[in-house]
Amino acid sequence: MKLQRTEALNYHLDTRAVIAWLKERQQDASFVITGAGPDWLETQFIKPPRNMTALAKQVIAFAPDVLGRDQQTADQVAMKMNEMNGFLLVWD
Repeated sequence: MKLQRTEALNYHLDTRAVIAWLKERQQDASFVITGAGPDWLETQFIKPPRNMTALAKQVIAFAPDVLGRDQQTADQVAMKMNEMNGFLLVWD
């Protein structure tokens, strides 16, 4: 992630801010980073959170661009997170 310099410049988030946010989420769910690019990051759960919808809301607040045609609500994002056993952060 540091090598890719994953950041969200449109949201004033640098790589350090993304790392700090991920570390905070580790309190609720255990996950590993499985992929990263300059404006995206993908994870896989080792231990999913108890409340997937709550995490989905946090993901949307931090990376609003995860919302799109197929996922327009926190419940839909949570369902996708369950399906992929992880979450995706995207900033366009």
